[in-house]
Amino acid sequence: MVKQMKLYPLLFEPLYFNKIWGGNKISRHYQRNLNSPGIGESWELISNSSYSSKVTNGNLYGTPLKELFCKEIMGSYVTANYSYFPLLIKYIDAADDLSVQVHPSHTIGKDTKNEMWYFIDAPESGEIICGVDKNFSIQSIQDSLCKMKVKRGDSVFIPSGAVHAITKGSFVLEIQEPTDITYRLYDWDRTNPDGTTRELHVEEAVKNTVTDYTENDFVCNPAIMTDGNQSEISLIKKCSHFTVEKWIVKRELKTTSRSDRFSIINVLSGTPSLESDDHGMVLIPGDTVLIPAELGSYTLYGPCELIHSYV
Repeated sequence: MVKQMKLYPLLFEPLYFNKIWGGNKISRHYQRNLNSPGIGESWELISNSSYSSKVTNGNLYGTPLKELFCKEIMGSYVTANYSYFPLLIKYIDAADDLSVQVHPSHTIGKDTKNEMWYFIDAPESGEIICGVDKNFSIQSIQDSLCKMKVKRGDSVFIPSGAVHAITKGSFVLEIQEPTDITYRLYDWDRTNPDGTTRELHVEEAVKNTVTDYTENDFVCNPAIMTDGNQSEISLIKKCSHFTVEKWIVKRELKTTSRSDRFSIINVLSGTPSLESDDHGMVLIPGDTVLIPAELGSYTLYGPCELIHSYV
C-alpha cells in the first residue's frame, strides 16, 4: 500500500494514561480536550505487543504504526537492524514526585531502556534524582539518592541501570528505547487510591542498579552544529540508541529526510508550516510528526522550536 502512494509526514493519535502523580499540563499546554484528571503520560509514538499508534492524517488515516514497518517509511537501516519500532516518544506531566526507579541494566540482559528528558517545565524544587552514592543502601535509601539541578530547557540522559526520579512540577518530553520495564525501588511511602501500598520491586531494582554513574553521565551539553539567520541546529545527545537535536527555525529550514531511517519532530513552540512536495500542514505545540525515511526534501517555516530525533 505504501509503495503505491506518495509519502508524506505522518501525524498520530496520542494514547493517554492516568497516573497517581499525573496532572493537567498536557491538556493545558497543548490545547487537548482531556476530560480525565491526572493524565500523567501521553504516548505520542509507540508500537509494541500491547499498543500501536494510529495515523490521523492523509491516505493512511487509521493505519496502526506496526503496519508501517517498511523500508519506505522506516528506512533500510531500521528494517535491517530492528524487527520493531525502536523508539517510544512520550510527554510526562509530574504533578507529584514519581517513584524512585531503575530500568534493566545492560549488565543483566538485552532489554535496556536508555532515555532522555527534555524539560519543557522544570520541577518546583529545581532538582531531580539521578544516581545513588557509592555507599548505596536500601535501608537508608533517601540518604543514598543523588540530586541534580535542572531548569526549563535542560536535557538529561538516563542510562539503563541508573536510579532516577522525575520530581514534582516537571513537564518533560521523553525519547526512549521502547522497553516498558520499570523496577520501583522506593515510592515515598505512597498508597494507591484504595489505600493499598504501591508495589515495589526492590530485589530486581537493586540487582539492576549501577552505582558508578556520576552527574557527567546524565548531563547533556548541547553543541551548536549550524547557526545562521534562517535556523540554528544543536546536538543534544547522541548515543547508540538514538540521536536528539534541537532545531530553532527563525525563518525557514530546508532539509531532507534521512533516506535510510525515519526521524521524529516534536513541536515545542510556535506554529510552523511543514511543506513537502504537494503536501503541507500547519503544526501546533505538542504535535509529533514522523518523517518517513524516503520522504525526500521538505521545508519548515518558523519561527518555532523543535526537537528532532532518530535512531
